[in-house]
Order: sequence, then C-alpha cells, then structure tokens
Amino acid sequence: MKALLAGCTGMLSAALTALAQASVAGAWNLEMLWPGGRSTGSCTFAVEADRLSGTCGGDDRFPIAGSVAGRKLSWRMDVTQGGAQGRLEFDGEVDEAGTTIKGSCNVGDQFGSFTMTKR
Repeated sequence: MKALLAGCTGMLSAALTALAQASVAGAWNLEMLWPGGRSTGSCTFAVEADRLSGTCGGDDRFPIAGSVAGRKLSWRMDVTQGGAQGRLEFDGEVDEAGTTIKGSCNVGDQFGSFTMTKR
C-alpha cells in the first residue's frame, strides 16, 4: 500500500510539473518596467522537459535559452540594438491559471520588473 501511494504521489507530481511547463509554451505579450521607463514586446516559448527555448523582441527577434521548474522559469537573451550589445535576464513565475507571468529582469546593472500575458 505504501509503495502504491508513493507511486501515485510521484505520478501526480510529474503530471503537475508537466502541466505547469505546458502552460508556459506559446505566445506571450511582454511589458518591462525600468527605472527610466517602460518597454513592450512579445515572446514565443517552447518547452521540452525542463528546457525553455523560443524568441523574444519587438521588430527584431532574439533567441532565448532558459529553464522551467514547476511554475518558476528563467531565461536569458543576447540582444543588439542601435549598435549596443547586452544580455537580458528574466526570472519569473507563471500563475496557476497559466495566463500571466510576473518577475524581475535585468540588463547589466539596470534592474526592472516584467509582466507577461498569454495570447
């Protein structure tokens, strides 16, 4: 009986993790708030196991690489705009409904917050 209960608990945990990861896949609108203002864009995410991939940006699209662990996710992307290069890093959490991601972002020593809404 204990072995059956442990097996069911493990399967439930795996199913919940898969559900959270699946809810992250797809197209998202992105709003970033910085000390100097606001910027918007969009991201398209794909999830395979715990690996997050896809693209983010506005008119220019940049590849992302990251990870998903339950409802938490993090990713980074290297961007070039106006001749300047930088790495943006994001850490966030998707809500239980799978429709909003909120968290923190930074580029160099500039720190901000972001909100994403699923399209």
